[in-house]
Amino acid sequence: MEVTLIMSRGLLIAVLTTRHKNLIPLAYIGVCLATGGMYCLSPCIAVWIGLNQAGQTKRAMSVAMTILFSQFGGLVGSNIYLANEAPSYPTGFGCSLGFLGAGCIIVPMLYWYIIGRINAKRDALSEAEIYDKYSVDELQDMGDLSPLYRYER
Repeated sequence: MEVTLIMSRGLLIAVLTTRHKNLIPLAYIGVCLATGGMYCLSPCIAVWIGLNQAGQTKRAMSVAMTILFSQFGGLVGSNIYLANEAPSYPTGFGCSLGFLGAGCIIVPMLYWYIIGRINAKRDALSEAEIYDKYSVDELQDMGDLSPLYRYER
């Protein structure tokens, strides 16, 4: 959460100061804050994804795919700051603020809600019911789909 605040404040500083030539040093400070906050998120998300995957292969692939998809941000970022919109870059800053809101606020809230519902459904089952329905080997093979597995929130 703190990282998101640092990143959003830095981006807001950059948005508000890029048009003013006498505030260029402040704009650079905003860019540094936004970048510093953004780069702290990748390891946090990789750990979060790894915690919620059972089985070494699935965990490894999930973390690798998370890192792969996070790199697409570089492709997007290099194409949304259009030279003809300088110095205010409304498309670039607008997309950045939109992605920040979606990726750091909306997605985690949805994830928290969905994982909470899944865990609640699994909590409603007793261990006796689960072991009556599945064998130990079946439960182990199910990984994070097992009714005994609880996701981290």
